[in-house]
Amino acid sequence: MPNLSEDIRSELEREVALAQREAELTRREGALARAEAERAVVADEGLAAREQELAERERAVAQAAEAVEGQRRRLIEVREEYEERRRVPAPRARATGAAQRTG
Repeated sequence: MPNLSEDIRSELEREVALAQREAELTRREGALARAEAERAVVADEGLAAREQELAERERAVAQAAEAVEGQRRRLIEVREEYEERRRVPAPRARATGAAQRTG
């Protein structure tokens, strides 16, 4: 007949080994969770920096678009003024041209 105290001791050793393995798994899971949380924080910081960079780029593009639109309007004004001046000759130019023809 097996010794009862040996069976109890053996069972206790198995329980302790299981508890140690479970503690190790818990420690590893905790370390993994902390590492994942740190990566998430770094990713969030990276995302926030990227969002800020994109917002700055959007502002720069908007400013550039406004500047180009202003230049386009000014060029249209200049072209219209030029075309108007070509259609309507200045009075002095007509008088000068008439004097040259008679002269």
